[in-house]
Amino acid sequence: MRSGEEFEATELPWYLTLHWIWLAIAEFVEFAIRTRYGWTRWPFLDVILLWSILQAGWLSRVDQRSTTIYWYAGDMVLLVASTSGIIQNKLPALAGLLGSAVAVLAIIGIFHFRRDMKRYFSDTDNIDWDLNPWMIFLFNTLYFQCLFGEISKLRSSDSLRITPDAE
Repeated sequence: MRSGEEFEATELPWYLTLHWIWLAIAEFVEFAIRTRYGWTRWPFLDVILLWSILQAGWLSRVDQRSTTIYWYAGDMVLLVASTSGIIQNKLPALAGLLGSAVAVLAIIGIFHFRRDMKRYFSDTDNIDWDLNPWMIFLFNTLYFQCLFGEISKLRSSDSLRITPDAE
């Protein structure tokens, strides 16, 4: 934390305190519906993708230094562009290039979220996490949801109770 700059821990909203298994179940149900009914329209309306934007949006509200939401927004724009019918039908090479750019921006975004999350919770709750890069690469949004749940549990215990500083 920079000198003279103070961060106050804010309460986590209810959706960030949900157990990660509910998010996994919602993703599985969405996958089953898409597979069963052949729903290919709007591929960017994915539970995990939208949940990651929800997580990044909360972090950017409480920590203005966070840039993750911009990476995710750029990723969404490229995803919409790469899956549009016009580009896929008339310019398939461009669609493939945009699809690769989507993957690269997604990876950059999740590691920016890792950095921003570590920094915010280090500044507010004095938690020094060693977040596993492989877990973040493989399970990113689910792993972050699990970490938000751990923060919620730690804050509800006496070890990280949010209280004003005693003077």
